Amino acid sequence: MTRPSPHQLLTETARLAFHFHWPLDTLLDLEHRDRRLFLAQAEGLAAAYAPRSAPVPEAAPAAVEAEPVAAVDLDAIKDERVRKLFQTYFPAAS
Repeated sequence: MTRPSPHQLLTETARLAFHFHWPLDTLLDLEHRDRRLFLAQAEGLAAAYAPRSAPVPEAAPAAVEAEPVAAVDLDAIKDERVRKLFQTYFPAAS
């Protein structure tokens, strides 16, 4: 997998910080794939709870499809801190 560009990293990190309020070092320590999975979940939840008349943000990547939370393999998340965060925010997946 290729590394994200600095602009893409900043954009993804800012959007995750907006949704989850995690510390910057935690967001930057995420693997790119894990960051994209969390972002897809966060934006899927935001869309589910948004008023029906609210427009979809242009920044939302169309190429990333949100996986069901239950389909996430927690053993595949290598960083123990990230795994604990995931279990805290998505207890149904643990």
